[in-house]
Amino acid sequence: MPARPRSSWVTESPADEVARSRRRPHDGGMSKSRTEVLEESRRKGLKAGTAAAASVVLGVAIGPVTAVVAAVPAAYLGWRWWTHRAKNGIKF
Repeated sequence: MPARPRSSWVTESPADEVARSRRRPHDGGMSKSRTEVLEESRRKGLKAGTAAAASVVLGVAIGPVTAVVAAVPAAYLGWRWWTHRAKNGIKF
């Protein structure tokens, strides 16, 4: 194979160019299928919704202080579910 004409502005060697061309942006396969991601999102949403409902029930049954304490894990689970959907491109 004949050598490619080199300009004065090219700074990398041909070996560097070959090494760069062999790199792959995504070497591994997908870790989960779309169906598995949607199923995981459904499970996370169910947990977040159950925790939110439980904090409302505790607030009505026991008092507002208990509701606030129970809302902290509910908010955390809701945030995890929301970010999971956003990272995986799942629309609402």
